[in-house]
Amino acid sequence: MTTGFFDYLGKQDQPAIKPRSLFSRFHDGDWEKIGEFGAVRHYLNGAKIFSADSAETSMFFLSSGTVELTMDNPGAFSGRKVEFGPGSVFGLLGFFDGQTRGVRAVARGPVETLMLDRAMLERLAAWHPRIAMIILQDLGETIAQKLRQYDPLI
Repeated sequence: MTTGFFDYLGKQDQPAIKPRSLFSRFHDGDWEKIGEFGAVRHYLNGAKIFSADSAETSMFFLSSGTVELTMDNPGAFSGRKVEFGPGSVFGLLGFFDGQTRGVRAVARGPVETLMLDRAMLERLAAWHPRIAMIILQDLGETIAQKLRQYDPLI
């Protein structure tokens, strides 16, 4: 089982990409500003954060604890799991494309997240465009790195 935001299941033979720290360009106080527009959520061990058939479009910044994402849908990836720790972001695909989620997220121990949906990000962007731009650029870079590891011809 993998444990980091940049770990990829079944891709151990791929060359390592050295990502810069996610959101390293934030200034002091930026997380507090994001918190004004997002929603802090607490989960107990075993609590469902979202289900594989969920249509909500939130992403989650993991402040503390561990979250396990599991692919439940039938097919080649069924049963695959990945764990995320503090400092990770998950729920990106649903946030960006608005499609039904393909994985379920469950708290493994006490978990605290900062949840941000599209409307919250739009409000954040209106008041703090620099912060919103950093979020979008860093998440875009993260997704691009994952796609490059999956298929460098994309």
